[in-house]
Amino acid sequence: MGKYLYFRENDYVLAKNVLQSAGIPLLDDDNICSDPGISVMVRNILRDIGVPEYGIGFSYIEAALKCGTIERGDMTKLIYPEIAKRFGTTVGSIEKAIRFTIECTWENGKGGKYARYFENFRSRPANGQFLKIVHDIIMEQLAASESKAL
Repeated sequence: MGKYLYFRENDYVLAKNVLQSAGIPLLDDDNICSDPGISVMVRNILRDIGVPEYGIGFSYIEAALKCGTIERGDMTKLIYPEIAKRFGTTVGSIEKAIRFTIECTWENGKGGKYARYFENFRSRPANGQFLKIVHDIIMEQLAASESKAL
């Protein structure tokens, strides 16, 4: 039998960071999608389109994309609250960090793969628009990799 630690909701993020820095392996229960292949794919796509990794917004965007489908009303009602709960912060902080990260990506990504996916936008896409487009890119790549496997 394994040993379990129970934390209050606010202590979870701190405890997780301490345990990880001590090299103690953790179950991947804070990601809805625990498939390592999908996690790597999401990170690679975000890097390819130029999403800066230095801010917490990258982690929030990654977590949002792992939540599954991205629909118009899901952002404020489902996705932001779920991410806020996991990271021990507020919905407003999640929304602001994602918006700032998308703004940085927009300013720095005028060429390359970013321009190919967001060429129809005259100004920075909204959070939901950005996440929906990146989600569609992930779905395309998953479909392509599944068809290659067959």
